[in-house]
Amino acid sequence: MKNSIFSRRAGLILAALFVVSFAFFGCKPDAPVNTLPAGIVELSENDTLVGKWVASEYESYEITATTFKSGYEGNNLVVGYTNDAKTEGYIYIKYTKAIESTTTEPTGDDKATWTDWGNNYWSRYSTTAPDAGKWYAIAFKDLTATTIQISGAYGTKSSTATLEEAIAEFTIENKYFGMYSACTKQ
Repeated sequence: MKNSIFSRRAGLILAALFVVSFAFFGCKPDAPVNTLPAGIVELSENDTLVGKWVASEYESYEITATTFKSGYEGNNLVVGYTNDAKTEGYIYIKYTKAIESTTTEPTGDDKATWTDWGNNYWSRYSTTAPDAGKWYAIAFKDLTATTIQISGAYGTKSSTATLEEAIAEFTIENKYFGMYSACTKQ
């Protein structure tokens, strides 16, 4: 019985020493894991892409380090540059406001939020649109400190469920980007 009490105490003392030494000398926590796919980066407020870009009185794009606005809006903004000079690439956003359309004339309190395009077609940008909460891409090229060309993805899909799917789907090679708007920084 004396041996078992001694061995229990010795075991507890060794366990306590292990815990204390681990806490004192400890392992440094791992660096945060970058969950972004390879080649995709977050912007800082100093990046050339950040700013208000204007193509015309009716077309402008506001880009911050984390958001994109141009009628449609998105957050979780990340960028994939396609050249070393960082003058072209893709902007990926998670829609917070997307295009919503209907062929039934809207009624009710929000009727004024819809645009009537004629031929039984109405649309608006809204947070309840089917694409809200999904991923989208915008291509850009010829970026300088004062100019850029921007093209929103247009094709068979209007959004994807994940960022990885957006990276694979919304590409120039898949013919999502054809017409670019020439913009200047304001």
